[in-house]
Amino acid sequence: MARLRWPRQNLALHLLALNLLFVAPILIAALFFDVLASRRLQADVAAADLRLAQAVALETDALLVKARGAVEAFVRMPEVVDMDLAGMEESFGDATLARQDINLFYRLDAQGIMIFHYPTGPGSTVGVDFSYREYFQAARATGQPVFSQGRVSPTTQRPVATVVVPVYTAGGRFDGVVAANLELQRLSETMSVLGQDLRRGVQVTMVDAAGQVVAHSQPEASLLHSVLDTLPGVSQALAGHEGSLGGTSAGGHEGLYSYAAIPSAGWGVIVQRPAEIACATSGLFTAACCWPSSSLPSAPLCFGGGYPAGLSARWNSSPA
Repeated sequence: MARLRWPRQNLALHLLALNLLFVAPILIAALFFDVLASRRLQADVAAADLRLAQAVALETDALLVKARGAVEAFVRMPEVVDMDLAGMEESFGDATLARQDINLFYRLDAQGIMIFHYPTGPGSTVGVDFSYREYFQAARATGQPVFSQGRVSPTTQRPVATVVVPVYTAGGRFDGVVAANLELQRLSETMSVLGQDLRRGVQVTMVDAAGQVVAHSQPEASLLHSVLDTLPGVSQALAGHEGSLGGTSAGGHEGLYSYAAIPSAGWGVIVQRPAEIACATSGLFTAACCWPSSSLPSAPLCFGGGYPAGLSARWNSSPA
């Protein structure tokens, strides 16, 4: 009698089908749970970054409102309204000691001429015409307090933003402004302390109403350059919105960008998290799921090796 033989090609196909029977459901389940986990993790990360942006925005807004209140107090002081030099030196000097975030108080007359500033040195811009400044023109046109765009002060040679309050005579005539320069480096130093608790690669950027960087969580980062068209989330924050979005920066770096508005000045805060950090936990989850799956094709041979080996021996056995 001829011996019964099972074609080896069919045996290989059966082994492959048996392996797929074990592997396919696990791979499908792993991919399904990975998608769910990725979405949940990204949502959690976005929520955490948004809370950070909101916290920075809220704290900065409070600081700016307080600075505006300090300047508004000066327009009710007779020595400031009357441009009494000795009186302004005393009042501005006391305020400088109380506010370390302000490096200059000053008074411009109705023509925009610098009448007095404190500190009085080392450089002086007394007598200089600043009527061309956008903040002076805006305060004169609106009659309301104004926050300027960031710039380098010609008096202190430091990056600053200015809070400006118009002054009016008893008869309601515009009589110039009182202003205070906010030291932008102080904002960056505060954010750098905050940045010590951030994961590597996560950055916090603060922009003024023109989209210029006025503070950054990395102290060495340059200030006063525009990121309006290069940093995702800036336009949304300046429009008064808050939220998170995925995007690509001008440098081609993909990431998660969470943004919040600073309403008192029309500024914004953007928290930037690189994509590789935002998805790091999800990647670990995928690796953990796929490792046993990738090793499972050999599982039937390891754990059930006797079964296919027995079949093979039986199919190729000779009759007695």
